[in-house]
Amino acid sequence: MFVSVCAGCIRDEHTRTGNRYAKTRGGAAGLAAKLGVDVNMKMMSMHRRVASCGVCMGLHLLRVRMRDYGHAVRYRREIIEAPRRCVGTVAAAVGSGPAPEAHDPGDTEEMHRTASELQLRERKEYMKLVQQIKYHDAKYYADVPEPEISDEAYDALMKKLVQIERVHPDWVTSDSPSQAPGFAPNPSAVADGFPPVRHQVPMLSLSNTYNPDDVADFVKRVNRELAARGLVPEPVADSETNAERNRARYCVELKADGIAITLQYEKGVLKRAITRGNGRIGDDVTRNAVFIQGVPRELRRPSRTSTNTSTRKQYESLPDRVEVRGEVYMSKSNFRTLNEQRAEQGLDPFSNARNAAGGALKLLDPELVVQRRLSFVAYEMVLVGEIDPAAAHLPTTQYDTIYLLDSLGFPIVPFVAQCSDEPDEIISIAKELERMRDSLELEADGVVVKLNDNELRRALGITARAPRGAVAFKFTAEQAITRMLGVRVQVSRAGVLTPVAELEPVKVGGVTVSRATLHNYAEIKALGLRIGDTVQLMRSGDVIPKITGVVRAGSFREQTISTGAREIVPPQECPVCQSKIEPDTEDVFVRCSNRNCEARSLSRLMYFGSKSGMDIDSLGTATISKLVDAGLVQRAVDFYRLSVEQLEALPGFKSKSARRLYDGIQASKQSRPLARIITALGIPGVGATTAESLARAANYDLERVVNADEQMLTRIDGVALKSAGSILAFLRDPEERQHILDLTNAGLKPLEAANVSVLAASETSGEGRALAIAETLLGKIFVFTGSLGSDLTRVRAIELVQRRGGIVRNAVTSKTDFVVSGDKSGTKLDRAHKLGVTVLDVDTFTKLVA
Repeated sequence: MFVSVCAGCIRDEHTRTGNRYAKTRGGAAGLAAKLGVDVNMKMMSMHRRVASCGVCMGLHLLRVRMRDYGHAVRYRREIIEAPRRCVGTVAAAVGSGPAPEAHDPGDTEEMHRTASELQLRERKEYMKLVQQIKYHDAKYYADVPEPEISDEAYDALMKKLVQIERVHPDWVTSDSPSQAPGFAPNPSAVADGFPPVRHQVPMLSLSNTYNPDDVADFVKRVNRELAARGLVPEPVADSETNAERNRARYCVELKADGIAITLQYEKGVLKRAITRGNGRIGDDVTRNAVFIQGVPRELRRPSRTSTNTSTRKQYESLPDRVEVRGEVYMSKSNFRTLNEQRAEQGLDPFSNARNAAGGALKLLDPELVVQRRLSFVAYEMVLVGEIDPAAAHLPTTQYDTIYLLDSLGFPIVPFVAQCSDEPDEIISIAKELERMRDSLELEADGVVVKLNDNELRRALGITARAPRGAVAFKFTAEQAITRMLGVRVQVSRAGVLTPVAELEPVKVGGVTVSRATLHNYAEIKALGLRIGDTVQLMRSGDVIPKITGVVRAGSFREQTISTGAREIVPPQECPVCQSKIEPDTEDVFVRCSNRNCEARSLSRLMYFGSKSGMDIDSLGTATISKLVDAGLVQRAVDFYRLSVEQLEALPGFKSKSARRLYDGIQASKQSRPLARIITALGIPGVGATTAESLARAANYDLERVVNADEQMLTRIDGVALKSAGSILAFLRDPEERQHILDLTNAGLKPLEAANVSVLAASETSGEGRALAIAETLLGKIFVFTGSLGSDLTRVRAIELVQRRGGIVRNAVTSKTDFVVSGDKSGTKLDRAHKLGVTVLDVDTFTKLVA
């Protein structure tokens, strides 16, 4: 049985999947014939004009051959109703085309059952993708960044996530990586010495791309949006006037690869330096920022005798509160010197300059910060408070803003240019900068393309994750060829066996590489890797290189595959404890079945004391290994049973170092918030963000966490039913419950919730004010629909919610707390009523956030 479908749908889908022949009418007809689809070519002219047709609207692919159950690509929830609408609606509109054949009831039932199974599988893969991205976010945004994948690989994961969420908006949760800037781990506790501070204006990340076509799409999208809002005239092709008007439409800047911070100045004096954190709340690192080269204590005041009256007027027009944002980085020469010094001291070298800079920002000893010789480069100015830039003589473009920062005493990005909205011109600039990147002292990983006009860029607003008026175009990864000598297996705290390739040392991007992660044995099989193969390495953003493939004979000059390459066979037993190996449910990873495996225990202990966990001062990997070898520590609770005398007896320890470690361990007992304790326990699937949500749901009571039930867990954003099952299995395990009890008996006690606060800038003064975690809007999820009126813009409303600790999302779900409804509200309001979500009018909302 066959169905008729729109030829345009066939054309579009096969164009998207790489079949260029399908772009033509003839190509579409030819493909349709191969697929067994009856196509009326008149449908081509109606393509995407039939509003009731789920296929023509481009939401999903049809299962083109209705009896071929195994070859559906993507489908709508109603895989039968979609083709019926397509055929029926188009045929009615065009006046021709065969009517759909009647479906056999048995076929219908089987199709729905098949669709249900496929959708469950898709949902499972989606949740796995969310957790995968969160894991890599935590690695990238940690105090000491340790990214495991390339920027390209991460962005590919994000792109896949966004595509899935467009198809299934009801799957999106408030903690999806697509709904948060950077999805960083929660900021550090006050006890770390770097108190959390709420950003006056959120610090968003940028959308990334490696494809020049995406840059062209970005430019078209921005220009179209501006024209639709009446902010700029429609472009006129081949018009000299239009070309002149668009000459300085965009600003292109070199993108430094460092740690983003914002500097807050009041009346020209530096008051606070804050890391980006999770975009809403960052850590106050002022104590260390003052030692960073390029961070002025005071803004440079233009000389009264200066002939540059424009700069002087701009300085005098600055409001009392100004933020300057930029990147903290370590120069390439300083990075090389630092690693040489660490090698002389017997310490492991830093894998890249970004990691070294990130770690230095959180050092407690100012002298060590000075020794790292960090630098700062500025790229953005944020004016806090109501101000009319034009009337105040302030720059109206990003290009001029950069040079105002220069005149105020800030180092600026090494390259900035204005250009037209011609994508070819933008890409040409980017490629030229890519060629000169090796000659720069700072690591650069791309360019930032911004709409040049500041007001127009602000008018475009933001998404949940990034501004609409800017995009980052990343440089391509650096590659090298080498030979794989062997495979070493690492065992994680969860027992997962991860193969690591041992390589002939080779330089990639100026760094000598001798290892590369292979992630799992499924990847080894997919790549066809064997020991002895000549392999291609890719390194981007200074992360651990990844093997991208095997170099076949003749692919490269003077490169041949070695003879006698050996197959890589997954181990049948744990390489550490020789216990039985078990495949996981996805049959991708293999695990050690022995929960007391020495490698697993050591990994758990390291995780407990790590920055992400209890953050115990002076407790590093080498020290933990010594404690385990001495038989002093087997479980985390044993840390709290150590004495100074026992520590002094360890190899390499003296009285001072033993006392420092002992004090660090004791200090962690009652100075860490519950979220950190939950994270340190190593509960499967619970990272820093979920731990904070779990702590909040338990009202910051550890006993409530231990006794949590499925109902409590599934109410938490980001905790699916499967995740809830894994958490409950851990909490109900007798050994784990006993360990938690032992920890509390040893004196471990969460920092009182009342003592955990975040600091936000006051609206009336420069002094900070405490916002208790139990604040009314903290953690509450808001969704806006309709026009809020002329007195309250959407951007302002979002800012009011976020400054009070709330969360703004685009989709209404059962976990939404409030829907704010304005004029001409749409389907979000209907869904809110259906789900029983509280609906606020604009006046009520204004009073709530006042």
